[in-house]
Amino acid sequence: MTGARRVGLTPRAAAEHFGLLIDRYIDDKKELADNFKRAAVPPIYRHRFARWEAALAELGQAESAGPGALARAQVEAQGRMVVGIGAESAHEVALTLQWLDGAPVIPGSALKGLAAHYARHHAELDEQYRMVLFGTTEAAAYLTWFDAWYVPGSAPGDQPHVHDIMTVHHRGYYASRGHQSAPWDLDDPNPLPFVSVRGRFLVAVLGPSHEWAEFGLRVLTQALADWGVGAKTSSGYGRFSFVADQPPAAHSRAGEQATPTREQQLIAQLRAIPPNRLRQEIGGIVDRIEKLHEDERAPVVAALAETLRKTNQWTWAQGRSWFTRLGLANGS
Repeated sequence: MTGARRVGLTPRAAAEHFGLLIDRYIDDKKELADNFKRAAVPPIYRHRFARWEAALAELGQAESAGPGALARAQVEAQGRMVVGIGAESAHEVALTLQWLDGAPVIPGSALKGLAAHYARHHAELDEQYRMVLFGTTEAAAYLTWFDAWYVPGSAPGDQPHVHDIMTVHHRGYYASRGHQSAPWDLDDPNPLPFVSVRGRFLVAVLGPSHEWAEFGLRVLTQALADWGVGAKTSSGYGRFSFVADQPPAAHSRAGEQATPTREQQLIAQLRAIPPNRLRQEIGGIVDRIEKLHEDERAPVVAALAETLRKTNQWTWAQGRSWFTRLGLANGS
């Protein structure tokens, strides 16, 4: 009966909303991968993104928030990212999308949770810091962690959605938790298609002051780089690198300005650390310096030495293991 009714219906127009493509406009003759041929972000999303940027700028300038209380940055996926894979879906795998146009988004609640979890393990924050940043069960946080929006044009062809596959090789073993069957080489693989995301995202944090907002943003971007967000982070998904952000008014001139190098970005982050937070945050900076190529380290190490001397932390740093590894002892 359903099939007979469909024959008499007027053919549907092609959908630009990716959420509709994978959950509502399902063709029995096509697989999930076929829907990616029309998976570009719709043109109207660029207008919505511009309005979102303008709204963030207004929040940062509002008297209630204080001047310069908004910190924002762009982060770029190092591979792919998937958030919301376990939500209800017609394909048994899902993706968190914006309702209006189907563009990918990272919920602010996920970013706040990631930053809070990362801070507990890697930052020596007292109770006052944690309350301001993340709140408690009795009081709300002083910082607002916004949803991260996909930056239009940052993915090839403006197609951030990518067809992906995860293959379960030992279904019986995993289903029974090893009680009924053991894994062996002749098990049949079970490929499961799902959707992942690539490209850049705009992250923003609003705080009671510029210093608080910048501190929260640094914790978040470091957590995104080290731990990642979303599902399958143990397999490398969800890792992001920091990208120097352009304010909305400067986007028209973005092509005329050279993209800062990794060394320049790292030096800027190092110099933005408040002196009273340097000892707590220096570990993350050192880790990123050691990941640079040998020919890229010199300017960053020089900036680190300058910062240590200016903040009277040189003597303290001499007792750290990384002081010798980075060659600071030779340059003293």
